[in-house]
Formats: sequence, C-alpha cells, structure tokens
Amino acid sequence: MSHYASLSIEHKKENGVFYTPQFLADYVASKLLYYFKSGTVQKRSIITLDPACGDGILLKSISKIANDISCGSISLYGVDKDPHSIDECDQNLSTAVRRSQYRLLTADSIQPFSFSNSVGWASILKELQIEDGFDLAISNPPWGAELNGYSRKALFNDFSLATGQFDIYNLFAEVILRQLKPNGYYAFILPDSVFNQEQWKFRKLLLETTELKLIARLGEKIFDNVNRACTVLVGKNGSPDPNNLVDSFRLTPFNRSEVLNTTKSLCTIEKELSHKIPQKRFLSNSKYLFDIDCRDSETDLIEKLQVTSYQFSDIVENSRGAEISKKGVVIQCNHCHLHLPYPKAKEPKCPHCKSNLQLGSLEQKRIIFSHNGNGTKKMKVGEDLSRYFSTNKRWIDITKEGINYKDYSLYKGQKILVRKTGIGITASLDNEGSVTNQVVYILKLKDKWQKHLTLEFVLAVLNSRIMTYYLLKKHGEIEWKSHPYLTQGILIGLPFPTVRPTKAFQASVDKITSLVLTGMKSNKKELNRQIDAAIEKEVAKLFSVNKSDYSLIYAQLESAEPLIPIKRLLDIDIKDIFS
Repeated sequence: MSHYASLSIEHKKENGVFYTPQFLADYVASKLLYYFKSGTVQKRSIITLDPACGDGILLKSISKIANDISCGSISLYGVDKDPHSIDECDQNLSTAVRRSQYRLLTADSIQPFSFSNSVGWASILKELQIEDGFDLAISNPPWGAELNGYSRKALFNDFSLATGQFDIYNLFAEVILRQLKPNGYYAFILPDSVFNQEQWKFRKLLLETTELKLIARLGEKIFDNVNRACTVLVGKNGSPDPNNLVDSFRLTPFNRSEVLNTTKSLCTIEKELSHKIPQKRFLSNSKYLFDIDCRDSETDLIEKLQVTSYQFSDIVENSRGAEISKKGVVIQCNHCHLHLPYPKAKEPKCPHCKSNLQLGSLEQKRIIFSHNGNGTKKMKVGEDLSRYFSTNKRWIDITKEGINYKDYSLYKGQKILVRKTGIGITASLDNEGSVTNQVVYILKLKDKWQKHLTLEFVLAVLNSRIMTYYLLKKHGEIEWKSHPYLTQGILIGLPFPTVRPTKAFQASVDKITSLVLTGMKSNKKELNRQIDAAIEKEVAKLFSVNKSDYSLIYAQLESAEPLIPIKRLLDIDIKDIFS
C-alpha cells in the first residue's frame, strides 16, 4: 500500500493532500515543457523544482517527457515536509532516473526549518547546492489545508498574499515564483477557487509579474474521491509581453467523461476547445477575472452590457438573513445560557462566552417548524424560491436569545430574495415580511431610487436572460459542482441599465413593472410565456441588445448544464422575444 493510500480522509483534508493522477501529471508536464522549449534557448541541463513533491509523480513525468522530446538533461529537486512522502518519492524516482539526477529534502516549504521563508529557503538552496534558482517548477501544492501550525503574523511578514481570505496554495505559488529564475517557467495544479472573487490578489500577482501561457479549467472528478474542481495554470516568470495571448479552455462534463474514460486525451480535447485571450484583458477586468469563457466573438455584446456606469450595488441595499441552517437545530450553552446553531467543529467553543462545549450533555432543539406557533414568524429558505415566485413552507421561533436573527426591520416591507446556492440566478419577490437565513440574499431599493424605480423593475432585470448570460460568461459557473454558490460581491457587481431622467426611461420602468405585476397575479408558479417574452424584450432595449446578440445568449444558455434555473430561461425562444 502506498503512503498516500494509507492516510485517512481526515488527514488528507486537514493537510490539503491530494496526489496527482498519472494522466494529469503527464499532461501538465508536457504543457510545461512545451512552453519552456518554445520560449527558451536550448539548455544542457534543466533544473526543476517541486516544493510539495509528495510521491514524486510530477517530477517523474517531467523526466520521462523531457527524454521523449529530447529536451535536454533534467535535474530534479523535490521538497516535502512529510518524511514518508520523501521516502516514497525516492522509491518512485529511483526506478525511472539515475540517482545522480535528483535530490530530495524533508522540509516545510512555507517555513523551512522553522525559519522565515527567505532564511529557510536560503538553507534549502545551500543544502541542494542550487546557486541561482530553478528553470522549471511544477507543483500540485496543498489545497485548503489548515494553517493552525503557522503563526499568522509570521505568514503576513513572509507572504504578500497572506492577508484576508487566502489558501495555503497561494503561499506555495509565492514560494515558486521567488525560487524560479527570471524567465523560468511554472505549472500549477490548483483548485477552481482561483476563479473566485476572493482570489483577486493571487490573479493580480500572476498577471502583473508573470506571462500566463495556459489556463485550463478542468472541473470536478479529475482526482479520485475528491469533490473539488481543479485548474491548471502555466506561465513564465517575469514581466508579461503587452501583446501576450493566453491559451484558454474549459472541459465540459461530456469532455471530462471522455478524458476519464480514456476515450480522448486532455491534449486532444485542448486542441478542440482552446482559444487565445489577451492577457491585458484579464488585467483590465474588475478583480482581474479570468473570464476564459468569453470569446472574441462575444466581446462586443459584453461591452454593451458593461458600458453602463451602474451596477446593482448602486441601486439596492443588500444583506443576508439569519445565521441558521434550514434545519434550525440549536443548543444552549450551559455556561452563559445563550443559544447557538449546532456547531460542526470537533472541539467547539461557545461563540458568546468562549467556553468549551460538551455536545453530549447539551439538548438539541429545533427552532424552525412546518407550522405556525407562539413566537414564530414566516420563513423562506433557498429551496422556497423560484424565478419571480416564492412559497412559505416554514416558520421560525425568533425568541431564542443568542441566535443572530438580524434586526427584524430587515425583513419588513417589500424585498427581493436571491438564492445563494446553485447555478445561475434564482430571484423572487417577497411581500410577506418573511425571515430568511444566511443562504438567501435580501435586496431592497435604496432610498434615492424610491420615486424612480420599483423592485418589480429591478427583479425583471435580475431575472433576464441577459443577466444570466453575463454571469455565466464572466464568472464561469456553467455546471453543477460541489457547493456552487453566487457571492454577494458577484450579485451586486452585475451591470444595471443606465438610469436616465427621461420620459422614455420612466415609461420603460412603468411598462416592465406592470408586466411583472400582471404576470405574478395571473399565476402563482411561473410567468406566462407571452409576458415573460415581453419583459425580456423591454430589458433588451435598455441594454441595446438585439436579436443577433440573443443568438449568443441562447448558445451560452443551451451549453450550460440543464439545471432548473437554466431550463426555465429556455422555455421561450428568441422569436418569442422579438415577435
């Protein structure tokens, strides 16, 4: 049994350890060597680093493929903090390359030998007898590992990315860029979170200090028994060429099944799907988004939607509901006697008094019910929302002191409810003063727009096919994955039509509002097709989107995974909108 196979699932998760499958190791190694060979003068010896080498599969693939394509002599250097992994790496490499071609070292690449990163790596380089850095670096670093063993202050001092929300893979990326020679090449296997808004500083670092060569969004199921999507990034260390083009592609679920079933190789599918995107476009994007799904043929349409100076953040106040799950299970601390949601932590503490909780001795209570009762209010959670409409199936007890229900004024009055989890946009209107939980966003008109706009109008824009198209293109969530969700930042960053002080604009607001009200009165589950098409046509006018543009919009909707929020949008055709 291999060392990796002997590790418990808990250990793998806590340490972010997910060993690379062979087909992915070969693909990443081949891409790294392809770009290196294309952009570098031939070298006699190529010095290669993996700072989280694990069982050595990536180093082994580099050696094999370099030999196959006559890329020169490869010297391999592996570092890992787990001595058992180093032993396994040694065994694997010894069967493929001469021992004189590789050196391995047991050390933590983040804080080597308990020193600061720079001092520690000076020791590593001395030990490995490396004088001026590495030509290549290839790594599948830990993802999502717990950082409890590190001093946050020390990490902050050592790494530019160790602020706010960050992942341990960010730190490994910084290590690699520091240890690469100028114009050296890197290849990272990283989680799909590199596309998240929270990772903007990481994207900024890569875009400003390296020349990206490849972004390959591969999705889930690439790693056995790991429900996290992955991405491959390849680039060259150093200031980017202003005209650099980045090879970019995404695997569809069908393509992925072809790869996993060995029907086609990743290289073959890449040739079919890849397109080139100017690196400067990513640099100019808000939060440096890697919007790799947006092709050149669609830039005019995207620019139409972005030409407005307004975003939803200019129009609505946004917040989230009560900090409680839809099951509503709570416990009461036996020290401070305040309530809290049932904790998931192994060794939980009371968030109010910080005392240790003995879960076995505490009674579990439910505060969400399927019926009304004393001290309860109507409640809606994510699954109660659909497009335009929502249903009330539960009530919540709002009398338990300690639960963060939020101020009840948040729930009063008319509001838009948006489901956080899932693909696409699911937004509905609520006029019942319903309480929501944290997986539902609450939108209310800002005071300055009360006389000029209506929430029905705002909802129509949000529920339009235009808005879902923009969301899919810019943020790339086109298929189901584990825990898909729409962030508040993405939601309120969506473009909103330019608000004009004209009779024509006000007439459009009035017409859309009337259509929404009529549609919601005539049906309690979904809009009449004719009304839906009429609303869409009016929203299209506000963005100057024409029938030809809708061919692109529908092509994107039809290529997305056919989940309910997407299927609802395909209930009408383009001809229905422009008839």
